[in-house]
Amino acid sequence: MAKKLTGKDILLLLLYLPGKTDKKNEPIIGRTRLTKMIYIFNKELKNKFDHLDESTLPDFFAYDYGPFSKDLLDDIQFFVNIDFVIEKVEKIQLCNSR
Repeated sequence: MAKKLTGKDILLLLLYLPGKTDKKNEPIIGRTRLTKMIYIFNKELKNKFDHLDESTLPDFFAYDYGPFSKDLLDDIQFFVNIDFVIEKVEKIQLCNSR
């Protein structure tokens, strides 16, 4: 019997897939973008996977910038804590319009 994919497996698959420049493992810029990617997977693609443990997928609720999932943030933090995923925090300088 094949192992079922979990929510963490799906997260790693999305992080590994080619991005805009068609390079594998290309960084995903921003937690909001990653959250929306997982949300869209849950809504539109999960039914195409035969060996998916749906009970392990993150739960979402409406928030300021779209869907939000504490489960997903916990999964990301898990991979950051074991040094499997690198999270880079950048400071954004806002322009003063005066």
